Amino acid sequence: MSSPQKKVALFGATGHLGMAIARELKTQNYQVRAFARASTKAEKLKGMVDEVLTFDFAVDEFHSGHFEHCDYVISALGKSVSLKDHSAATFEQVDYGYNLEILDQAVESKVKKFVYVSALHAERYPDLTYFKVHADFSKELQEAKMDHEIDYAIVQPTGLFSVYQEVLEMAQKGQLGIIGTGEARTNPVSEEDVARVCVAALEGDDKVIPVGGPDALSRAEIAHLLAERVGLKRKLPHVPAWALKSFLLPVLKVFNRNMYDKLAFLVQVSLDDCVAPPIGKMSLREYLWR
Repeated sequence: MSSPQKKVALFGATGHLGMAIARELKTQNYQVRAFARASTKAEKLKGMVDEVLTFDFAVDEFHSGHFEHCDYVISALGKSVSLKDHSAATFEQVDYGYNLEILDQAVESKVKKFVYVSALHAERYPDLTYFKVHADFSKELQEAKMDHEIDYAIVQPTGLFSVYQEVLEMAQKGQLGIIGTGEARTNPVSEEDVARVCVAALEGDDKVIPVGGPDALSRAEIAHLLAERVGLKRKLPHVPAWALKSFLLPVLKVFNRNMYDKLAFLVQVSLDDCVAPPIGKMSLREYLWR
């Protein structure tokens, strides 16, 4: 007799990464209860998962019943870093507050393990909101293990390929540039590769799992790859980081805190190396030309 399927509660299920995780869970024969903020978003998951629950943390009460019969939790829930996203919720509310609600009820429901998608080197940037909320929730998860015996794994990707879709649109409009010198290196990783790591972590032993793609590229090399993809042949301008930090960011901090938090994050990751073990298999070039 075969053993019963184990059930996973999946949060952030309608994002690029969340949908990749849903597909990988089904490939690995897990039952999936996915959560979507709105019915229009839930439609994207029909046929992909076993159950879809429409739930909005901003208005609905989250309770332990949402975890009925669930063995595991995977959370890829987070506020979008897209500059097109103008939602009022903050990174503190979504990435920290909503995930903390999930954790509290997971503990109450005696869920076996919580797999959380964080960000590489989040603990190094306590002054940047995007990184701070990831580091703060990761600490909550580690403390929950000690206090309540819920197991955990923290997956730390460098950066996801889907981020570059928006940059490609900018490149098509001739708006592509390089922040600073462009010398800082990173190895971004595909959503499919991160999804495989998340699902493997459900029954693995590793607690903190940094994840990068196969190729470490400079920010300038990535920009030129994007320009090549859209046929942009002109020389790419360099935008001085000091000008962004001295003039644009202080103004945004006063008038649009969400946009400030996003741009402060994007500027900083453009200036620092962000390289993780090359666990991923798909290259950025493969992704862009597939």
